[in-house]
Amino acid sequence: MRFGSLAIAVLLSVSALMADDDFGLLHITNANLELNGKSTLQIHTRVRTYDNATSFFQFRAGPILIHQFKPRVVGLAGYYYMNQDGPSPANRLIHRFWAGPQFRVIDSRKWAIDTRHLAERFAVVRDKDYTRVRNRAMLIHKNGTLQPFASFEALVQNGDWYERHAVGLQIITRRALSYTISYEYRASPTGPGIHLIATTIQFRAWRPGPPHID
Repeated sequence: MRFGSLAIAVLLSVSALMADDDFGLLHITNANLELNGKSTLQIHTRVRTYDNATSFFQFRAGPILIHQFKPRVVGLAGYYYMNQDGPSPANRLIHRFWAGPQFRVIDSRKWAIDTRHLAERFAVVRDKDYTRVRNRAMLIHKNGTLQPFASFEALVQNGDWYERHAVGLQIITRRALSYTISYEYRASPTGPGIHLIATTIQFRAWRPGPPHID
């Protein structure tokens, strides 16, 4: 009885905390254009909803340059055009520029840990520009076709710290095509957080020269 009462109390507390947060859906598509053996140009698009998945929140699209400097060191740089809706304010247009390194700090036969460190500049049309810094660690279980992962990210914006968490599963095929489904929780520096169900499709759109064995 004591255990049952404790479990009910925990569930009620979690439900109360989630009641203040929002829920949304997120879908990402990445098309990879392999420029050479070390550089890839990725065309990224995403659509996101909010207000319990009933309203459009954001569309964004843009290129991402990925360059492998060393086997465990990758450089990232990108630009997004963002059309973002919401109650305050609505219909915002944002140009987002960002760059930073990614490191594979652990790479064993079954497990890997990647860290990513980005600086971002948001140029907001008819509003104030701002800068954000983010640092993410991701744990990956390298289990062939099915690869579970979990991540934690700390962000700072205008001096305010907040965090993001995610767990998910990536399905990798032999045709340079992968699918991902995940659950994410994103805190916000200006209001309640949001729980997201996210899906990703990533594929190779172009590769120079004849196919080779990876």
